[in-house]
Amino acid sequence: MADTDQQDLRRPKRVKHPRSTEPTGKPSKKPGRERKPVRNAEKAGAILSYMGEMPLDVLLEFCDNQIFSHLEPADLIHLSRTTKALRSVMMNRSSRSIWTQALASIPGLPPCPDDLIEAKYANLMFTDYCHECLANADDDPSLLLLMFMEARTQLCHKCAPLKFKTARAFSSSFSKIKSLVPMTKEKFSKYGQGWSTEKYHVDIGNELIVEYDYIAQEEREQWLQEQSAKRKAISEHAEACEIFFQARLMRDEQLIASLHSKRRDQIIERLKELGLNEEVCYPEVRDELKKHHLVSSRYKQAISDEEWEDIEPEVLEWVEQQTAKHDFKQEVFYVERRVKEWFIPIYAEFMASRLPQVQTVHPTLLEISSLEEFRAALEDTPLNENPSPEVTQAAIAQLPEFVDRWRQTHDDALLKLIKQSHPSKHQGISRDTLFHAVTSFECESCHAKGLLYPDVFTHPCNFLPSSRSRTSAPPTKYKAQKRKRDPQSGNKKEVPGTLIKEVFKKVIPLSTSHLRFSEAGYLHTIQVLDLLGLAHDTNSKDLKSKAPLLECHCFCYDDPRNLWEPSVQVNYWPNLVSSRPPSMLGSGSRR
Repeated sequence: MADTDQQDLRRPKRVKHPRSTEPTGKPSKKPGRERKPVRNAEKAGAILSYMGEMPLDVLLEFCDNQIFSHLEPADLIHLSRTTKALRSVMMNRSSRSIWTQALASIPGLPPCPDDLIEAKYANLMFTDYCHECLANADDDPSLLLLMFMEARTQLCHKCAPLKFKTARAFSSSFSKIKSLVPMTKEKFSKYGQGWSTEKYHVDIGNELIVEYDYIAQEEREQWLQEQSAKRKAISEHAEACEIFFQARLMRDEQLIASLHSKRRDQIIERLKELGLNEEVCYPEVRDELKKHHLVSSRYKQAISDEEWEDIEPEVLEWVEQQTAKHDFKQEVFYVERRVKEWFIPIYAEFMASRLPQVQTVHPTLLEISSLEEFRAALEDTPLNENPSPEVTQAAIAQLPEFVDRWRQTHDDALLKLIKQSHPSKHQGISRDTLFHAVTSFECESCHAKGLLYPDVFTHPCNFLPSSRSRTSAPPTKYKAQKRKRDPQSGNKKEVPGTLIKEVFKKVIPLSTSHLRFSEAGYLHTIQVLDLLGLAHDTNSKDLKSKAPLLECHCFCYDDPRNLWEPSVQVNYWPNLVSSRPPSMLGSGSRR
C-alpha cells in the first residue's frame, strides 16, 4: 500500500466490541435471592479518591497483580473515564505497561504503531464514538461511524465532510505532498448517494504543506522520501488492522449464530414438552424460528423458566401461524401434482379435439378451473387421491359450453371495438366480420399493428400482468385454524379457489382492453382490395394466399425531414399494414 492516494482508507463498517470478548446477557431472576444493599455514592467516591492519593508505584503494583492484569483495553478505557483521579493514573507515562499488557491480551491485534501511544491506540480500536463531536453510536442508532485508520481517527457521517476535503481546498503546494495525505472516496452518506470523489484529510494535509513550504528547496527531496517511508509504514499497519477487524467481525458473527441456534433448540425442546413434536420438526418452522426476534435480537442467554412463562403465549401463537402456512404449502403441492397428472391431460385432449373445427384460441387452465366442477375436483378431493371417474366425466361435460361461452365473450369484445371506431361505417357487423381482411387491430401498449383475427388473441401484451388482469395475490399472513389440519384429509378451504389461485399465480387471463380497431389498416386494405378487384368482405386467409406485392405512396411512410416528397414502401400484405410507423394513423392513400 505504498500509493496512498489510490487506497480508500475507510474501514467499511465500524465493529462494536463489547467490554469483554465473551457475550453477556440479561441475568436470570432467581426467587428468594437475598439482595445486598448498594453502596452509597459518597463511599464509592471516597474509595476512588483514596486510590488517586495512593503512591503511584504502590497503586500500580497492587492493581497490576489484582485488577489490571485481568482487564482488556475496552475495560481500561471505561475505568479511566470513571474519575479524574483514575484518569490521571491511567494516562500517566508510568502506566504504559498496563496498556501494553492489555493490548497483548487481544489475539491477532497488530502491535501499537510508533506514531501512537498505547492508550490512544486502544481508544481508536475499541471505542464507538466520533472523535470530533463525541457522538456515541450506542446512544444514537442512526449514527454512522466511519473509521479512517491511516488518518488515525474515527468520525461520524456529519463530521467526516468537515475533516476530508477535495484537492481544491488546499494551497498550490498540495500537489507536491498529495501522495502523503490520507485519502478516501467515501461518500459520507448513510445511503451511499453522491459522487465518489477523492477527499483528503484537512489537518494532516495542511500540516504537511506548512512543513514542506518551511524547509529549504534542496532538502525537500529527502524530506519527501522520509515522509513516504512513514506513510508506507502507516498504510501497512492500517491494512493489518483491517484484517484484524474483519477476522473479529467474522468470529463475533459465528459466536452470535451459535448462541441463536442454542436458544432456538431450547425453544424447540420446550415446545416438544407441550406435545408439539410434529410441528417443530417441519424444516421451514425451524428455519423461521431462528429468525424470530425472541431468538435473534438482544436475548443471548439461556431460557429460564421465568422467561419461558413470559414468552410462551407469543411462541405458541407463532407456531400456529407457521403450522397453518406449512399445511397450506402441502395442500398446494398436492393440487399442483393433481394438475399435472389429471387436469392437463384432460385439457390437452379436449382442446386437440376442437382445433380442426374452431379457428381461435382457448381459455387458460386458470380460467377453466373457475368452473365449480373443476374447482371442487382439484381442491375438495382428498389430496392424496385423484378425482373419481364420475367426477371427471361431470367436469368434462361442462367444457364445451364453457369454451363456447368464453370465446363468444372475447369475440364480442372485439366486435365492440369495431363498432366504437366508426359507428356509421360499421353497421350490421357479425362474427364473420372478424375474419375479413379489412379487420385488423392495434396494441396501445407496444404500438403493434396489423393484428388479425384470431392471431390477435396470442399477442404477448394480452398476457402481461397489470391492474386489469393480475390475479389476486395469495394471502401473506395465514390465520391459524382452531382445529388441527391434516394435509391428507383434503379439508375444504374457507375461501374456495385459494389453492387454485396459488397454483396458477403466474398465469395471466386473456384481456383485450389495450386493443383498438385499426382504422388506418382498414383504409389501406380497402385500397388493396380495390386494386386487386376483390370484394371488401374478402377473408384475410384468402388475401394472404394471393400474397400481393404492393407499392405504397401513402403519407404514412413519409420521411418527416422531407414532407413534400412521399416515401415509397414495397411489401407484401399484411406486412405493409403491420410495418406502418405509429406516427401517422392513416392519412389517406395518394395512389
